[in-house]
Order: sequence, then C-alpha cells, then structure tokens
Amino acid sequence: MGFFDMIFRRKDKPVTITVEGRKTDVTNRFGIMAENQDRRIPAELNAAMRMLDEAFQNDEQFLTLSLEKALYDGVYFVQGARNPDRTISVQVGIETDNGTRLVERITDEVTCAKIMMHFLDTARVDDIDSYTLVKMCSI
Repeated sequence: MGFFDMIFRRKDKPVTITVEGRKTDVTNRFGIMAENQDRRIPAELNAAMRMLDEAFQNDEQFLTLSLEKALYDGVYFVQGARNPDRTISVQVGIETDNGTRLVERITDEVTCAKIMMHFLDTARVDDIDSYTLVKMCSI
C-alpha cells in the first residue's frame, strides 16, 4: 500500500484539503499537466498523487505539475522528487524577465504533497521566500 493509499482511502468522495483555513475540493481548472519520466497527462488529483507516490518510492522518479504559462508570481511549474538521502526536494520554476529561476525547498512527503495539491488547486506556491535558489553550473 502506497503513502497516499493510506492517507486518501476515500474512493466515493472527492479528496479535499484545507487551504488557508477552508476545506477545498482539489480540481484542475488551470489546465495543469502532470508529468513524470513515463507519461504526461492532464493533472487529475488521484493520478497526480499516484505519480507522486511513485516518486517517493524511487529516487529516479519525479512529478512535475506545469502550467502552459505562469499565472501568479511567475510560477509555472512545481516538481517533487526523492533525494538519495530520502529527503524530498520541491523545486519551483519561476519565469522572470531574464529567463527562468529555479528555487528549491527540502521537505518531507506530507509537506510536498500539500504543496503539490495547493498548486493544482490554486496555481500558486505559498511561502516562496522559504525556497533557496538552485545554482546552475555553467559549462
């Protein structure tokens, strides 16, 4: 049984989360796509959470939720993956006038899932100031 099977054992009810103090049905009204190394599909919550569960089980898997274009604060994708030390990396792509900036936060599975579900529901990432810039190497 996967991580999300244990949390979301409701087959007959929509999955809800608490966002900003209110319960919210998680929908995909922004046209967000879910992608991992095997497939790219419209981000439906249950499928996206199964893909995230796969990423938590294997450090060669990942889940990226992406917009066609940034809607809020320049954020156009959120990516989650397990690191070799079993921590979880959440990376956010932010469009700027000078290109794309990649920021990262090391967290746990539950927090990563909440960030992903919040992005899926709102196309936003909260507390972006708590993320650190990912340094890219130049060739």
